[in-house]
Amino acid sequence: MLAKKYKIKSSKEFQKIYKHSRKLNSNLLFVKFATNNYGISRFGVVVSRKVSSLAVKRNKIKRQIFSVLRDIVKQFNKSYDIILIARKKISQVNYQEIKKDII
Repeated sequence: MLAKKYKIKSSKEFQKIYKHSRKLNSNLLFVKFATNNYGISRFGVVVSRKVSSLAVKRNKIKRQIFSVLRDIVKQFNKSYDIILIARKKISQVNYQEIKKDII
């Protein structure tokens, strides 16, 4: 699991990033990011009910994404706040494909 200091938790921070961010697209994820003043990159993951109506599946997807992030968090040289928003396709792929998409 990703350490707490690398996670974005509060809704105020999410809203701030949503308003003042740049965007990237991939097949499985929609990424919003903005610079921060914390000296480390922090991550937030959003998996909506559109992806799966079952909370168990949504939480599994979040755990898989955070697992990939745990392995690559040290590679970020600059400090960013990054929100990864899952797309519907992500519920149909395995862990390896999620990892390939993020990296």
